[in-house]
Amino acid sequence: MDDRVNARNSFPISLDDYTDDYYNTVYGKINISKNNKGQLVCSFQHHPHLKGTMDYMDNSEFRMTYSNLGYGIYPAKFIITNGKATGVEISVNEFLDLDTYVFEKDPLNLMIK
Repeated sequence: MDDRVNARNSFPISLDDYTDDYYNTVYGKINISKNNKGQLVCSFQHHPHLKGTMDYMDNSEFRMTYSNLGYGIYPAKFIITNGKATGVEISVNEFLDLDTYVFEKDPLNLMIK
């Protein structure tokens, strides 16, 4: 993953277009924002002290490094539909959770905050 990050590939869409709230029916909400270093940062509704710093690799895939390294370092794959980020698939250390979670944007903003 380091080689892919260090290649400094171009984003397929604007970095700002990845930022938003995303929702998973099992987990709840995550928020992806941009920090002052030009990276994406993932915040978790049910883990308020956990952050995931996201560095772009290629093909709409980012390396996510969790602030608690027990969660691991894993690829986060964005779903791009018609030139827009509509979802993201993330994983954590398999000792914490075997499942991969897909979070989707809520286009109608109906979810309870």
